[in-house]
Amino acid sequence: MNKIFKEIVLSVWEDLGTAPKRTIAETTALSIIEMDWDNILKARLLRHMGSLGWTLNSLAKEGYGYNTGGDKHSDRDNAGLLNEHNKKAVWVFDYE
Repeated sequence: MNKIFKEIVLSVWEDLGTAPKRTIAETTALSIIEMDWDNILKARLLRHMGSLGWTLNSLAKEGYGYNTGGDKHSDRDNAGLLNEHNKKAVWVFDYE
């Protein structure tokens, strides 16, 4: 079930490109609800929503993207240095 959830989150994140975690969460939940799958399977997948942050961090470690709140990516786009113009961290899909 974890693998399926991770694949759904990856697909959503890729489609959104750059988004805050709450947007990824909402879109992931809607994607699961709209799937033409058994309701029991949908419920089991929705149970994993609490691990969305862990899933995004796992995908980031695999090289799919990063969170702008971390300083280690500031060399790419300065987004890692939060300031008045960039107070909220977002997840950036950056996989080639």
